[in-house]
Amino acid sequence: MALPSTMSFLKIVCSEPRNYLASFLQSLPIEPAGPAIALVMGTADLAYPLVAARTFLASAREVGASHLLWVAPYFPPSSRVGQQIRDAEASVRASGQAVTTVWHGPLLSALTLWREDIRLRRTLPLPLGGGALPWVAPADVARRAIRALEQPAAPAPVVCGPAACSGAEVAAALSRGLRAGLTSERFAWRRFEEIDRDHDRKLSEDELLPYLTGLGMRADEAKALLLAADTTGDGTIDFEEFTAGLRGRLDNLVQQLLREDSFELRYVDTPADRAAAALVQAGLRKAAAEALIEGWASLAREGIPADVRGSDEAWLELPPASVDAWAERHALDFVNVHLLPGQGLLSRREGVVESSAAMGALAGKEAAISKIVDGAGRILSLSRALDGSGVSARWLDAPMESLRWVPCGDRDKRRALLLSSGQLTGLHVEGEWNDLPSAMRLLMARGPLPGWQLTTFRELGELKIDQPAALFEPNEVVCNCAGVKRGQITSLIEAGCATPAELSERTRAGQICGGCAPALAEMFGGSSLQQAEVKAARELSPGIFQITLSPVGGAPAASVPGQHVLVQGYLDRRWVARAYTLSAPARAGGDYEITVKREELGVFSRWLCERAAASLLRASAPKGSFVLPAPPVERVVFLAGGIGVTPAMAMLRALDGRAGRPDARAFLLDWSASRAADFAYFEEDLRAIAGRTPGVGFRLRATKAEGRLSREQVAELYPYRPGSRALVCGPDAFMRDAQEHLRAVGWPPDAIQRELFSSNVDTAGEVRPTPLRRAGAARAARAAGGVCPVEHGSFHVTPTAPEAVPTEAEAFLRQCYAELGVPSAVEERWQEVRASLEKHGTYTHLPDELAYGARLAWRNSSRCIGRFFWSTLHVRDLRHLKTEEEIFQALVEHLDLATNGGDIRATMTVFRPGEPRIRIWNGQLVRYAGYRLPEGGVLGDPGNVELTDQALALGWPGGERTRFDLLPLIIQIGEGRPKWFELPREKVLEVPIEHPRYAWFAELGLKWHALPAVSNLALDLGGIQYTAAPFNGFYMGTEIGARNLSDVTRYDQLPLIADRLGLDRTRSDTLWQDAALVELNVAVLHSFRQAKVRMMDHHTLSEYFKKFEQQERQCERPVYADWTWIVPPMSASTMAVFHTNMENKILKPNYLYQDDPWKERKG
Repeated sequence: MALPSTMSFLKIVCSEPRNYLASFLQSLPIEPAGPAIALVMGTADLAYPLVAARTFLASAREVGASHLLWVAPYFPPSSRVGQQIRDAEASVRASGQAVTTVWHGPLLSALTLWREDIRLRRTLPLPLGGGALPWVAPADVARRAIRALEQPAAPAPVVCGPAACSGAEVAAALSRGLRAGLTSERFAWRRFEEIDRDHDRKLSEDELLPYLTGLGMRADEAKALLLAADTTGDGTIDFEEFTAGLRGRLDNLVQQLLREDSFELRYVDTPADRAAAALVQAGLRKAAAEALIEGWASLAREGIPADVRGSDEAWLELPPASVDAWAERHALDFVNVHLLPGQGLLSRREGVVESSAAMGALAGKEAAISKIVDGAGRILSLSRALDGSGVSARWLDAPMESLRWVPCGDRDKRRALLLSSGQLTGLHVEGEWNDLPSAMRLLMARGPLPGWQLTTFRELGELKIDQPAALFEPNEVVCNCAGVKRGQITSLIEAGCATPAELSERTRAGQICGGCAPALAEMFGGSSLQQAEVKAARELSPGIFQITLSPVGGAPAASVPGQHVLVQGYLDRRWVARAYTLSAPARAGGDYEITVKREELGVFSRWLCERAAASLLRASAPKGSFVLPAPPVERVVFLAGGIGVTPAMAMLRALDGRAGRPDARAFLLDWSASRAADFAYFEEDLRAIAGRTPGVGFRLRATKAEGRLSREQVAELYPYRPGSRALVCGPDAFMRDAQEHLRAVGWPPDAIQRELFSSNVDTAGEVRPTPLRRAGAARAARAAGGVCPVEHGSFHVTPTAPEAVPTEAEAFLRQCYAELGVPSAVEERWQEVRASLEKHGTYTHLPDELAYGARLAWRNSSRCIGRFFWSTLHVRDLRHLKTEEEIFQALVEHLDLATNGGDIRATMTVFRPGEPRIRIWNGQLVRYAGYRLPEGGVLGDPGNVELTDQALALGWPGGERTRFDLLPLIIQIGEGRPKWFELPREKVLEVPIEHPRYAWFAELGLKWHALPAVSNLALDLGGIQYTAAPFNGFYMGTEIGARNLSDVTRYDQLPLIADRLGLDRTRSDTLWQDAALVELNVAVLHSFRQAKVRMMDHHTLSEYFKKFEQQERQCERPVYADWTWIVPPMSASTMAVFHTNMENKILKPNYLYQDDPWKERKG
């Protein structure tokens, strides 16, 4: 068979997926005498060269190659690895096939094994002593190998570089190459390739804008530059246009960086064992690392004999590359300079924190040192301790004489801010600080630090007066230093990015100040946990679930009674972790059983009880030291509070039936809970175990009826005696009191063991510290006691008179800052607001003020029964949006975020106030249409007939003409024509209504949407009125069952339901309406529960209202309420709220009614 004149290898065998030499061989055309296969012996093959040879021969037979090319490093035969490679080559020759051998000196590309040392530590740690190596470029070896294959009869000497170089000479050459690479066109080309995401060698506007803003340009300036650079007018920039129009600014930034950092590498003669260990840590197998180090060391000592060295350059079309030439071509592989979107250039290395008094406990510590050059050429220097103990940063251009350190007044918080002429110029933080990402954002912006914020920092050590709960939106910036958003990280994780380290390498997130590390850890979760599944979930009593877990692909490990497992679930595209005590001892190969209290406002417990079976889940092996004491402990006293009884149950189940055995011991349980009903889920087991196990006793203490465990009772029931151990588990306050009682009656401290009962842990299983409430809720409320809130005379909004705005603004600010524990910060903030009012007639709320004000408005809403949850409101500040289209998209996002798959989140989305006014015509974001019928009557919801008429008049074609067509959202800005937008059906969660006992109920075809998002009320806050601020809580069952579906003026379903129930509707005293109403509400609650959508019944929510009253009394605040709205519309007298005297006042901030926009338009 005739072969083509040029071809490529049938196969190249190399154990390394990315090998420079193999890549060069593959790219070069060859003219062999027959089908050829090549072996490129990589570093990993040095461990077992004979295995590599066998693999090579097997591959040659598999592809039918008649010519074999053996490419391997040369090491002296006196070395063990050198002899092993020669033995392997001999075994290949013994196969009888044609073999061409090419030996080569150390490859310069092997320096990539020390890439991190070069990039981060600016060192080249090699075990060469004073010796030198004949370094060679991979491309030179590849070209000579091709010639050897084409001229097999010619001798093939060892391929060497032009001169042997010592480690110091290589380091110097790399240093020169790094500096040359940074200042040459090559740096621009490499960055061009990075920006060119679709690899079409042209840059689109979408690719270039982030790059340009990263160099410090404004968006409009960047677009103008793009237009000017696009000389061909094709809407893209090629490399010539890129370097012509943009390179100057880039070079300026690089030159500024070079003035600050010389990029000088230092050679470090490293002992062989330490060099090998470093390679192992970098990912190389130990045997391969030791073989490489041994081979290089022997080659540095002995060199290559003159009779085998290559000297005839006729082998090559080009002279071999020198170390300098190779270093310059590949410098950017070793330089740690990156473009930060929106920031500038970043250079990173490792070193030590400077030793100065300002560095505190960080002085002299090993650190990651970053330099950021912004678009103006200014440099931010940041040092982050490698042990995670802190970070210090400062802009270097700030005049030294203007610098002023401002420390936090709380001595337990080791943090300080550096100011220069009122601007935030630096910071110093020791330990953890949740506000560090926000502080870095302010530092990068170099904006002035307002006086109120500085006061807040002095008093609290924080930069925010309120800490809003995150909604985990895609546009949320997770890493402020590198400008990386949550959506970017999520996309990379879903595309296969497996670790924070890999993410950091690709985006720089987490590399600079490290403040985003906890958020990144949550998104990745714990790598040591094993995938698991929920095998069973059973409700033992209301709100208490028994969950059975089992690892996937591996048997559960055995546990010691009292241990816990760490459980992680994937929620909101992040891993959330909780720790749960095993309620029964786990046997090797068995399942894990945990008992979970489903908290009504819990994020994880609701998910675990209701949704985990269909979601991603991980679990750890059993861990923890809070376990059943072993002998010589003879008597255990366990004091448990609430669900803290779980470890006691695991211990009791382990003791069950062990009478007479050596590990039997006395076990006394004292279990406290609010009500007798709270004992139901374990009481039967307790009685059974105590009945058949001598020495086991228990006491159930219903604290609402009997009071809490007292010191006297502990002394009487549980006196200390030698050989006893007291275990305490429950809420923190319970454990504190119990421990004090035990110590007061003579229990020694070493005989008391307590378990902090908190399932809220980080991804490593460590308990998260509980955030300290600013000054304490009650004390903050008392601090606000002198503030006179503004009272309003109506539930309807009225324009605030200009002279009243300052009064309302000051009243709100004083209340806000006082309740948040920083009343001293309000004076300077009030001066800012007053100046703005005098100059502009209005002012702008800070994001924290807006968020807290929105929550206050909920707390003041006298017609709302659900105010217990006021502090949980998530506030989305979208005041920057301008168009109807942007607002509509934000409302769709609100539906998605707030619905949360049924685990409803109280959420508000706030659009800008003022003129031209933004109005949302819909009373709620989700409403069903009401169509007028020609013959009279309404199809759908009669409550929405007017809005449906308006939508149709604006051009909406209508839905499918069912009873539950979704109305479009109608948005109007100023006097412009209202625009309607069809709601995506998939964004609206709806619940079909079924009955637990009557199958025919489903035939009624009833359903209702899950989210009650009110959208036509105005938020009246501190003299500013937000006319578009939709918000939601969750439904109380009667809102749907006793109003929406049952009112005569709405869906009027009671007659139909009564008829299906067979009730007598001829007389009212048969109470047919009451009976039908109850069954309809039973169906609504049942359906939402089955659909796992958050909802509360009216009895439970009424109890929460009483708890709200109690909380407010503790804070010395009056509770105002409209009795006619607070009392639920059914079974009223069965609830405590019915018997409560209520005073109704309308305080601001509040949510107030607005006239329907179409009625306003009519005048």
